[in-house]
Amino acid sequence: MEVWRPQVAMTPVAGRYAFVTSSAWTPGAQGIASADALCQSEAGAARLPGTYMALLAPTGASAASRFSSSGLPWIRPDGIPLASTADAFFSASLLDVPPNVTADGFAYFGNMGVWSGAARPANTGADATNCANWTSSSATAKGEAGAAGDSTANSFFNMFGTIVACNATWMSLACLQE
Repeated sequence: MEVWRPQVAMTPVAGRYAFVTSSAWTPGAQGIASADALCQSEAGAARLPGTYMALLAPTGASAASRFSSSGLPWIRPDGIPLASTADAFFSASLLDVPPNVTADGFAYFGNMGVWSGAARPANTGADATNCANWTSSSATAKGEAGAAGDSTANSFFNMFGTIVACNATWMSLACLQE
């Protein structure tokens, strides 16, 4: 029996890249700079152009404040936009798709944990929710986290109020091109 499968054509759009790291990242003495370095390293290895930073809320600022929301929207490496505009990525309650693709475009993550540091991208980070400004890898320090494969903004950034011990060695990062 032959099964009919419709052909779906997808036209990639222009935008800034967003991806989830294939390598885990654990907070430590180098703080958010080491997270940004991992994002840049994986983007470079995949030959993605530009500069990349981790979508993390530092103490006293929001994750969104680290990026310009006036530029092109963020797209996954497969060309699919996360939201209609860059601003919508930070403010929408539902993303078009989650940024659950690695920089090389080969791996798609479902419930892979991603560090965030606050309940929403526009919320301010605090030492109690961002592993002491991402410098502590102590089991007693905590950080907020979400799920890479969830397109509900609350769950992508903070999966049901998930708080993870900062010594976790299995958490990834969401990375955005500046």
